[in-house]
Amino acid sequence: MRTLLRIAAAGAAAVALGGCSLLGAKPAAPAQKDAEGTRPKSAASATAPQPQHVIASQRAALEKDTARVDLTALKQNGGMVTLEFTVTNQTSNDALGIQIGHLFTASGDTSGSGTLSGITLVDGANKKRHLTATDSRGGCVCSQDLSAVFVKTGQTVAFTATFGAPPANTKKVDVQIPRVPVFHDIPIA
Repeated sequence: MRTLLRIAAAGAAAVALGGCSLLGAKPAAPAQKDAEGTRPKSAASATAPQPQHVIASQRAALEKDTARVDLTALKQNGGMVTLEFTVTNQTSNDALGIQIGHLFTASGDTSGSGTLSGITLVDGANKKRHLTATDSRGGCVCSQDLSAVFVKTGQTVAFTATFGAPPANTKKVDVQIPRVPVFHDIPIA
């Protein structure tokens, strides 16, 4: 049964990865196995992240564990804004670590595999909330298949989410990530 679940998770990751690369989202690393060779990785990057400039950081209680969430980029490219952030597991009560799963998924998201659809950008000056962008099938243009992502103690995993750009006069936004304290006044690069 576990093998069947692993095969299904790997198939779902392949479908999600294929859809993202067709949509212009950053292609993720190919599915890999962890040190035990058992769990496939998802569209989130579970390799050792390159040193990145941290814009803002918050500690968060994710389920029964403590994590640090670091915003590493909020960049506008034409009519889109891309948020890049990492999650570092600082404590874990489970050998598998924190399962990201649906921790950052919007409550009405029916994708089933976990996404970052619950993340929003809030433009206080224009009184607008920006939801994650969606593709032609209604899927989030963001890291996908998060039910297959486990962040072990001390490990850092990178994620991305894309949004429609706020008006040109908006220079800063608040970033709201479910289960994480709000990041206030984050500059758009």
